Amino acid sequence: MINKLIFILLLYTSLGQSQSLEDAIYAHLDAFVENTSSTALQELKANAIDFTKNAQNTNEYLALVVLYANMGFYDKQYGNFQPAIRSYEKAWEIYKSHQFESYDIIEYTLKPLGNIYTQLGDFANAERVIKRYIALAKSQNDSQQQVAGIINLSVVYHNTGKHSTAIELLQEGLETHGLTPEQVTALENNMATNLLAKQQLNKAKSFLKTTNKNDVLKLRNKAQLAMKEGEYEQALRLLNQVEPQLINETSIARDIARFYVEKASVFMALQAVENASETYLKALKILLPLESFVLLPPKELLYAEPTFISIFDGLANLQASSTIALAYYDLSFYVSDLMYADYTQQEVRLMHQSSWKRRTEDCLDILWDDYQTSQNSELLKRAFTYVENSKARVLREQMTQQYLLKLHPEDSLLQLRKKLTNSQEQLINLSLKVQLTQPNAKRIAAISDSLSQIHQALRQVQGRVEAKYSDSLSTSVSLGQIQQKLRQDQSILLLYFSGRSHIYRFDIDDKSLHLHRISKDSVIKQQLSDFIGFFESPTAINRGIADYRETAYALYQKLMPEAKTANANLMIIPDALLHFVPFEALLFDASQSTVYEQMPFLLKRHTISYNNSARLYNQAESQGVKNSVLGLFPVFEDTSKHLSYSLEESKHLEELMPTTLLLHDEASSTNFKSLAAEHSILHLSTHANSGTFTIPATMEFYDDVLLVQDLYSLQLNPKLVVLSACETGVGKLLTGEGPISLARGFQYAGAQNLLFSLWEINDRSTSQLMASFYKHYSHNQSVAIANRKSKLDFLENKEISNANKSPYYWSAFVYYGAVEEAKEQPEAFWIYIVISLMLVVGVFQIYTKRIKKKV
Repeated sequence: MINKLIFILLLYTSLGQSQSLEDAIYAHLDAFVENTSSTALQELKANAIDFTKNAQNTNEYLALVVLYANMGFYDKQYGNFQPAIRSYEKAWEIYKSHQFESYDIIEYTLKPLGNIYTQLGDFANAERVIKRYIALAKSQNDSQQQVAGIINLSVVYHNTGKHSTAIELLQEGLETHGLTPEQVTALENNMATNLLAKQQLNKAKSFLKTTNKNDVLKLRNKAQLAMKEGEYEQALRLLNQVEPQLINETSIARDIARFYVEKASVFMALQAVENASETYLKALKILLPLESFVLLPPKELLYAEPTFISIFDGLANLQASSTIALAYYDLSFYVSDLMYADYTQQEVRLMHQSSWKRRTEDCLDILWDDYQTSQNSELLKRAFTYVENSKARVLREQMTQQYLLKLHPEDSLLQLRKKLTNSQEQLINLSLKVQLTQPNAKRIAAISDSLSQIHQALRQVQGRVEAKYSDSLSTSVSLGQIQQKLRQDQSILLLYFSGRSHIYRFDIDDKSLHLHRISKDSVIKQQLSDFIGFFESPTAINRGIADYRETAYALYQKLMPEAKTANANLMIIPDALLHFVPFEALLFDASQSTVYEQMPFLLKRHTISYNNSARLYNQAESQGVKNSVLGLFPVFEDTSKHLSYSLEESKHLEELMPTTLLLHDEASSTNFKSLAAEHSILHLSTHANSGTFTIPATMEFYDDVLLVQDLYSLQLNPKLVVLSACETGVGKLLTGEGPISLARGFQYAGAQNLLFSLWEINDRSTSQLMASFYKHYSHNQSVAIANRKSKLDFLENKEISNANKSPYYWSAFVYYGAVEEAKEQPEAFWIYIVISLMLVVGVFQIYTKRIKKKV
């Protein structure tokens, strides 16, 4: 590769009459290639800054492209991935401005750039770059580079779990004319890899039949196939055959380390613990070539390399000592943090949540076992920290950034970060809409190039923000802080963690912390499924009241503490499917009643609020601003989407609160966005949809459909958001983060307090609930209390039939946000005040009349 780069250098220096700057660039690069070192590379970079400032003509800009591509190549060789990315992106930026026909930008810039993003787990940027050069290759009729792009893109799809998409893409590649034998082998290998991931072993075998003894990739795939079939000795023999071919002087250290991780996993399957440990450590020594090697390397020596995570997780799993095992897991978390810091798009960050959560569960299992023996309360505190750090990490960080901007509104650096983040989200959203509606290659390419520029700018700004506000950017929270908040709110916190084998529940009040473990067996899985299923239609509960009572009480017994003070405030932090459970509709006692009003719903015992994490609960606050409602009611009259009770809901709202109404065609997305900042409460009564695995959640305005991604670029700071629409709290469930719902979109945009729905709500009952909610809220200024009282009013309303008092009609709306103390005065107090005033007025009038008579 180095010889090839030197050849390119000589080729370009021989073209035409060179200008002095062009000569200087090639001379410096030639000297560096002759004597490469990390120090020499830094000197070359310093010169590159001056060269870039002074470049004027085409030949000079071409020389700069070659220079930056070489700097990227050598930074990559030295393991300096982020500087390599900057150099490759700079080369691409210059190339786009001039379009040099004689330079292969795909081979020397875009392919290595896409590969680095893939290696770092930044799959969104990897996909963006690879798709960009596939499109470029198509425009140049370069089928070889198109196939190379297909192969590399399939790796991205494999790593993000999109195995079916990868298989379709690879099939397209295999049908390309004029493939070289090497390309056919690469395509077949990747096809086998994805088929193995989908457990389609026989199909995978068909691509692994013919194997050259020197075909390293196919041999490794055969080893993976043997592993899946339980033939561990065969897998080890195949990897032993690979080892001498893979490990040579030209091999990249990272690739060798990954091979040893693969081999260690075979030893683990064979229960050869000592061999597995030695092999993991061998991989670690390759990545950290220290003179005096230590089993637990100091964090300062680690860097953003995914292979470290596989090594530390593997070593943790082999330890007999829980202390050492947790220390290895902590190193994995640390490297994950380093990688996370380099990602600028929330999509990429969300992709990595599942591995973080799996590791958290392993740590919890260790701490639980240790606690059963020692009863050391410090272990529970540590368990709480692990779980809290795994909760809604992306949302937590975003809201922390918003909180920081609120504290320092004039800081230009924070303003710039917000501007860049919003621009990035707008472009991602635009790209999604273009691909969903009318794909346009040129437009997608333009969006991709803009995203590239914003990504680089945002990374630099993020680094500066972290350096300036390192103490303020922590998204963790201590148990002491939570207990102080609970004391203030007179609340009890129930924090859930749903893992593969168990559901953990932390019961926290202002003085104590308890941890409970619930076996995640087939019984509770079925009970959760059945309970959530009761809310899929208006008639499901009424058709099976006895089954509902049994399930609702059984779940209460498993999910809730045995005895908590009645009427206490409950703050619930759900997880996984528990996000879709309306806890208010559980039964705290057995019941034989068929009358809903008489059933012992948890609603009658507690005022319940929710949040995504303990940190967000601790951070949530209710702004002491004057109530001013912006009500959006498209109504959709004379259409199949007509919301017949929506106007009635708007009238109740206007009677009870100071309100600006957007009705019918005024309920447009433009009007909402322009007026939202002027009001403290946003009330949206419309149609919404939770989306599917591929289509995002949506909300309808009169003139437009808003995607959840549209919300990410908004800047909102309301006191409260009320989403009076269907399924606004439902969306694709992502491990660790929760549902990617419209409610989360509003949180991401800045809303801390929200009232939203968990299923398709009934138009009429919603209107009744909202009228009652605002009636109570206007008196007590507490969302949680008003939400509870509106539901109790519904149950106690004699005009509503028993069938329509099913929990389906009243328990859909859940409140996420701050716990507020009621500010209302008792009605008797106000009656006393009114009577007293009337008496005072009466006495005054009598006294006045007597004075006049005397006169």
